Amino acid sequence: MKRKLRRTIAALALLSLILSSGCGRGTSPAQPGQGEAIKRASVNSAGAQEGDGAVVVRKSPLSLPDMGVAIRYTAMAGGYIYMCGQAENGWYSFYRMDRELKISRLDLSYEEPIENFSADDSGGIYILNTDETGKKRIVCFSGNGDKTELRPEAIANEAVIVHFSAVGGGFIVDTMSQVLALDGEGKLVKSFGEYQGGTWLVRLGDGKAFVIYTGSLGANAPAAFEKAMRMELIDGELEVSGSIELHEAYASFFGGIDGELFTVLGGGVYEYDYRAGALTQKFDAGSSPNLPEYYLGGDRYFIVERGVPVILTAERDSGVKRLVLGGYNIDARIETAAQMFNSANRGYTIVLDDYARYDEYDNQDAGAIRFAADIISGNAPDIFDLSNVSAERYSAQGLLEDLRPYFDGDRDMDADMPYPKLLELTEFKGGVYQLSPGFMVAVICGASDLVPSPFTTEKLAELANLYSPQKLLGAAMSSGRFMRHILMSMHDELYSPEDKTCSFDTEEFAEVLEIAAALPEEVPPGISQDECVLDGEQMLIVEWLGPYFVDHIAFSNTMFGGQARISGLPSGRGHGASILPQLPLGMSASSEGKEGVWEFFKFLLSESMQLDYFGRWFFPANNTALEKYIEGDISSYIESPLALAILGGGTIQGSLEADAARDAAYAVFDSIDSVAVCNSEIYNIIMDCCGALFNGDKTAGETAALIQSKVAIYLAEQYG
Repeated sequence: MKRKLRRTIAALALLSLILSSGCGRGTSPAQPGQGEAIKRASVNSAGAQEGDGAVVVRKSPLSLPDMGVAIRYTAMAGGYIYMCGQAENGWYSFYRMDRELKISRLDLSYEEPIENFSADDSGGIYILNTDETGKKRIVCFSGNGDKTELRPEAIANEAVIVHFSAVGGGFIVDTMSQVLALDGEGKLVKSFGEYQGGTWLVRLGDGKAFVIYTGSLGANAPAAFEKAMRMELIDGELEVSGSIELHEAYASFFGGIDGELFTVLGGGVYEYDYRAGALTQKFDAGSSPNLPEYYLGGDRYFIVERGVPVILTAERDSGVKRLVLGGYNIDARIETAAQMFNSANRGYTIVLDDYARYDEYDNQDAGAIRFAADIISGNAPDIFDLSNVSAERYSAQGLLEDLRPYFDGDRDMDADMPYPKLLELTEFKGGVYQLSPGFMVAVICGASDLVPSPFTTEKLAELANLYSPQKLLGAAMSSGRFMRHILMSMHDELYSPEDKTCSFDTEEFAEVLEIAAALPEEVPPGISQDECVLDGEQMLIVEWLGPYFVDHIAFSNTMFGGQARISGLPSGRGHGASILPQLPLGMSASSEGKEGVWEFFKFLLSESMQLDYFGRWFFPANNTALEKYIEGDISSYIESPLALAILGGGTIQGSLEADAARDAAYAVFDSIDSVAVCNSEIYNIIMDCCGALFNGDKTAGETAALIQSKVAIYLAEQYG
């Protein structure tokens, strides 16, 4: 059983790594020679379109000449948009759209599977697929319909081609590990070098294309492997004619029908004049339900939505009120929720102002610093993204509106009120200053004869001395991760923003620091805690419970031999499970659009958004939706337990019967009595002070005293 479970866990971990990285492997892109000058643009000097009202994006679906065809691939060439569509019978047909948005069917069809598609300025169509021998080939149709086949040796055995474009009488091909140039006969002209990370390939015409290397291996990669983003201009001779490093956090690139270059940066869609080094904002990405694929001129953009060609038109509407949602590293799920609100609401439009666009490769905190400075100077958004800042600090400074009167005074909220414990546990000075569309539940799990309830730090220190911190907490637990858990669990014991007091200089906290000092500062990525438990190398697991939480409870019971106990994270006094708010937002006290902000908040708390959208990732905040969610999770487990499915069916020691599953599920919620909060600024103070302890230059007691002094100063300055 353990071998089968470990194989499943390893496969899931590998899949997770692949999906999160979105990249190939290799070293770095080739260093180009000198050619056409490309200038790096700065978002600090970006221009914006002027006018009254908010810029809104309207969608207009287009009709194809044929029924039952879904667009699978597109290409821009020669002032046209070329489309490759697939019918229900599997056959492919091809279309061309002109500047007047007229779509005509090309006299061409294709039966075999297509893996990639391009076009050139003369009307040529190019299909990349795999032949009957398993080799890659390029099928070419000229503008007058003549067909030829190319069998490039350089890519014949490549498993995946992520980008393919006809440029300069030849082709640019991205194999997910290197970018290659092929001539018109498919022969290798050159390799632009291997790369790590992801890429964008933007074709601007037969004589020009951009390759942009992200330089990132994804969230799971060690920082040492990160490289700066790089943009290279490929000319008609398939040579690199210009190259620059990009220091901003660009999210996407696409081309215009007249050779323009566009980019998405910090929630905004910009035209990027790469010759002048200038950015001009066209519209906020949050106002659009989709990001554009091509620019058509006249503030019109092209996308494909569920196989249907769609025109996006950005226009100003004086009847729509603009509300700004500002923050640093705004979560994509909030961006999508804002787009959904904008599509459903005609009176307001939410635009995102993500300060991460000010980050630079050599100054990763530039955006966060600028966001804080703008807030202090009075340049506050209508809606705060509180995910990376302290809601309590902003509340103490009078920046956030108390939401309690809104909840109490809005009769429409009766059916959509938040889970009472979520409101109660996130209160500050009697007010509710943050709204979270959902939450997770923080617990610790282990064998019932090992885990006490409540779990105190005194007991944790006793167990660490008995078994060693790494044996107890596992090879994936670093000192920093451990201290984050401790701060989440003990924040209300260690400091009080309301009273501006702290108590880090205790023997109890010094014992916690000694455990942290015994853990490694860095751990290798990809360690499976479940596998470590099954191998007897780990005794406790910290869990964030959310979707399929009943399965997780049963799975933990299985791993610990049918005798698992779930408790709250260790703290001085000991407590039950903790609420971990997700995607918290706040209403600006100075906003002139509070009515619209409240409409947005109500939209987020609506039952449909809670169950159909946010429920994918965490527990709904809406109390009515939460009750349905819990019952649905219990029913799903009883009907088809995930733990049983993973292990291939059969009876498992530790699996839960229906009544036991229901009792275990509600026991978790009954035990919730605290909120997990990690103030990032206090955490950074703690970790900075721990450097000398980890190096052996200070004792735990001396470090605790130093932390006490510095946090006391911080609280006086930020909450005074």
